[in-house]
Amino acid sequence: MEQKNKAPTKNRHLILMIMLGLVMIITVAAVVTVSVIILNRTTKEHRTSIIEHTAQLAATRIDGDKVDGWFENGKDEEYEATKEILDAILHNTPQEK
Repeated sequence: MEQKNKAPTKNRHLILMIMLGLVMIITVAAVVTVSVIILNRTTKEHRTSIIEHTAQLAATRIDGDKVDGWFENGKDEEYEATKEILDAILHNTPQEK
């Protein structure tokens, strides 16, 4: 009589262990997926912020009144100085090239 009662208990125990294992796998997969999504979103926001601030910094270094003259007359000393400043800004934000 005891043999008959042990068999269903073993089967239930095995089924519960398998279900627990599946739940754990699904939970880990969900946590990893959410973490990757949050990391991607945060990274994108951070890089966008850096790019915007870099563009604002570059815009403050360019004399807009001189740009048309550079197109019409070519380079001059002020153009070269501005180019060096912009190159320095570019090289100090290498991850954003």
